[in-house]
Amino acid sequence: MRYIQNNFYFWIFPLNTNFKTISPMELREANRLPQNKSIQYRLSRGNIRYALSKLFSINPLEVPLNSLPGNAPSLSNNFGYVSMSHCSDALFVGWSKDKIGVDIERIDRKLVSTEIANRFFDENDILNLQGLSEDLYKEGFLKIWVVKESLIKWQNGSLLKGLKEWEINEKSGTASHKKLKLNVNINNLRFLKWEIGIASSAEIRAKDISIELLNDRI
Repeated sequence: MRYIQNNFYFWIFPLNTNFKTISPMELREANRLPQNKSIQYRLSRGNIRYALSKLFSINPLEVPLNSLPGNAPSLSNNFGYVSMSHCSDALFVGWSKDKIGVDIERIDRKLVSTEIANRFFDENDILNLQGLSEDLYKEGFLKIWVVKESLIKWQNGSLLKGLKEWEINEKSGTASHKKLKLNVNINNLRFLKWEIGIASSAEIRAKDISIELLNDRI
């Protein structure tokens, strides 16, 4: 395996990209799924293999990806950590030498509501959103949402519980779990038409975040 210089690598694949190489096991699993789930599964696993094969300079089938449907993908043989997230039109993939979780949402997603915030966010989140204009409320809501989803993926936890259990400290770039006493590094950015959240065991500096947009239909 070649030496990897940076601690983080990120890729975005539009969902209209072509199918790429997956393992025979993954193809069998894909064929058992309903059509929409099968397409999503093949695209995500193929694109993860493609990105990591370029990163490590190996054949896509040599990437030690553990990727059963319904489970978060993982890597064996000391190949680091991988996380992925879908939105309506894109797949976001993150790789790191340290444990990582990622999330992506379109900035125009019709998810934002005070009802959702009041039901699922913690008290500090709700206070930080109070008094904001409609546009700033939407922006703040999405930032909280993607960061918390990335934390839940880092933890491999439950979405409904995790939204309240993780407390974000934007100034320090960290988040803490109220019950498990975990402290995790976080970052958030807007890239083109997407809002992105990243959680990692390692410190995430702005200069560490470089996203490659890969579209084989351009």
